[in-house]
Amino acid sequence: MLWGGQHEWDHHISNDLRARVASAVRWHQRLKRTGNVAPSLLGGDRLSHKAEAHASLVLFWIDRQADLTIREICGRLCQQGHSFSLSKDPASD
Repeated sequence: MLWGGQHEWDHHISNDLRARVASAVRWHQRLKRTGNVAPSLLGGDRLSHKAEAHASLVLFWIDRQADLTIREICGRLCQQGHSFSLSKDPASD
């Protein structure tokens, strides 16, 4: 990459240094919080624990009515004050 002058070079170095300092601060905070600087897992499931917390109740409902739909289960949970969102319902096609 060709640089247009000293100002652009200084700007690039300054931005790079700020990014490195910010990374070092985050690593230090992670070390204090977790005891290591290993990166966290990326992506994946972060919300299933909300539904899993109600597993015994949902299984009870299914034992009593085996043909319950996901929408009906969500409705019952919502009636109890919980909120869940559904992805596109395959049955609505």
